[in-house]
Amino acid sequence: MSGTGDHPARAVLDEAEEWTAAADPAGRIGVDALPPDDDGGDAPPDDLPPCPVVALGHRDGVYHFLTPWGEYRAFMTPRLTSLGVDSLFGGQTSWLRQAFPRHDREGKNVIGYSAPAAARALIRACTLAGFFDPARSLRGTSVWPGRTERGEETLLVHCGDRIFEYLTGPDQEGEAESAAGGELAVRVVKHRPGLRRSGHVYPALPAESRPGPQPAKADDAVELLGLLSAWNWRNPDNAPLLLLGWLGAAMIAGALPWRPHIWVTGDAGSGKSTLERLISDLLGSTVLRLADSSEAAVRQALGPSARAVMMDEIEKSASNNRARDVVALARLASTDRQAPVGRGSLGGTAQLFHVRAIFYLTSIIHAPLAPQDAQRITVLDLDELTPAPPEEQGEAALAAPFRDRVERAAALGAALRERMIRGYGRFRANLAAYEAGFARAGKKARMADQFGTLLAAAHALLSDRPVSAEEVAAEISGLRDGEIIPDVAVESGAMQCLNWLMSSPVEEAQPSGARYVGTISEAVWRNVQDGVYQRALGMLGLKVVKRAIDPAHPPPDGDAGFDLLVGNMHRGLMKIFNETDWSGGAWAQALRRLPGARAGQSSTRIGGIQQRYTLVPGELIERIEALPLEREDAA
Repeated sequence: MSGTGDHPARAVLDEAEEWTAAADPAGRIGVDALPPDDDGGDAPPDDLPPCPVVALGHRDGVYHFLTPWGEYRAFMTPRLTSLGVDSLFGGQTSWLRQAFPRHDREGKNVIGYSAPAAARALIRACTLAGFFDPARSLRGTSVWPGRTERGEETLLVHCGDRIFEYLTGPDQEGEAESAAGGELAVRVVKHRPGLRRSGHVYPALPAESRPGPQPAKADDAVELLGLLSAWNWRNPDNAPLLLLGWLGAAMIAGALPWRPHIWVTGDAGSGKSTLERLISDLLGSTVLRLADSSEAAVRQALGPSARAVMMDEIEKSASNNRARDVVALARLASTDRQAPVGRGSLGGTAQLFHVRAIFYLTSIIHAPLAPQDAQRITVLDLDELTPAPPEEQGEAALAAPFRDRVERAAALGAALRERMIRGYGRFRANLAAYEAGFARAGKKARMADQFGTLLAAAHALLSDRPVSAEEVAAEISGLRDGEIIPDVAVESGAMQCLNWLMSSPVEEAQPSGARYVGTISEAVWRNVQDGVYQRALGMLGLKVVKRAIDPAHPPPDGDAGFDLLVGNMHRGLMKIFNETDWSGGAWAQALRRLPGARAGQSSTRIGGIQQRYTLVPGELIERIEALPLEREDAA
């Protein structure tokens, strides 16, 4: 084979001793340091140089290694044949021939290596290294938090073929390089892939975009925010800033305690595609762009990396299966505190996967979001671009000067990423300020996670100083005004369950031959006021009970109010809640979480059937006066 001397793998193998010493902690038990087995064999000579392959550990009959060039490999026992071992060593058998020589018949000349002996040694090295869980230990391309052996906080930027470690404090000569803003001093140390640090392994992967040699300025981020504001957002006061925050967060995805997702919607002609290209160009090869992909494909494409995932045209459909699966995956990707995804394997053992991604979804109309998903996915709506002449409608409305601005902004991607990495301390200070601000405003912790992360990242790019408490308070108050937070995200599941029930239709035929039609909410109040709908409500598993007046404490208006009894298991309610999150009787659990609601102390007769119930206070049901309901004459 010609040209092998110039192959990168060959150069790496030539530096195997230096590399292994750097990648392996002192005192490791490697293939080259194995004690003899019971028969005294399969142990390499004492004077052998370090093995270029690193044994990481084992689990469930799978053995885990780092190749000489730092790539992660997993082998089951049947694959540890001579070809498997050759593959693990990159076809370079020099070390193997020294460690496990195979001689000719005369025993004089080395003609190869003993593959069984090498395989046994590799297995023993993994066994002695202990258990290894790739789902927990592997870290692919991204920006990751870590600590040095001296306890210094550090950021490890894994670019596939190189790892850049950003350290706080001066270098050995006492010099420090100031980040933009001056509040963080860093020095950058380069590592080859295969680095092992604090229980994590950073394996070699295909090379990806590196941060820029110099960080962008705050003015560059301000200019980018102005460009993002040029799109016709439904909420122009908030959307461009939140999108900028998502971009900054995507640049340090692995270092985020919370990964916020966004969903950009808009009709044709809204500039959605141009915006997506701009975001993609800014992120470079660190972004994973997919179309029409399954949940499994996304998960497998991510592997151990943490990165932005852009998925186009996640349209609402009759079944919503694809959108549902993507949304479920985004939910799992929001934080490392989520339990890993578990899948069965052909070998009969469970495989666990941590999904680390920050999603950018686009569609014309987004799929319905459950409360737990609306708190993780911020929807940003686009309207059509400002009307242009007929020949320049739609995407063509983005005229040449605007396209030039887009191209100039896209070229800043590497510098903006460097600014975000060096400003990580500023981002953390911002995040702490927003968490405190949301708490003072009485907002849910999940809103602080989602919007706090987006706003903290945006201002880490826009300013060289952390945000003040006053700035935080003003921004939080503006979020509601901008209608960025959907009602479904702030409304509890219990209240949604009650609203679903109250908005369901009901009808009742009257002795006169007329039929009254309305909602359950109308029927409840009509029953309170004049007694109609009692039979219809009973057929649905509902019963209105007026409270008795306490003579010692009579109400001012002489009305003590009422309670609504909701059967815990009733065919009418089964039909109302069919194919919802509250089906199968789960409505009882949800309704009991309402303020003042409780389980009935005993069973009661509802619709002619004795059953247990959940009591819902009438104060929670929107008051409707005795207005004339829609009347349909019987045929």
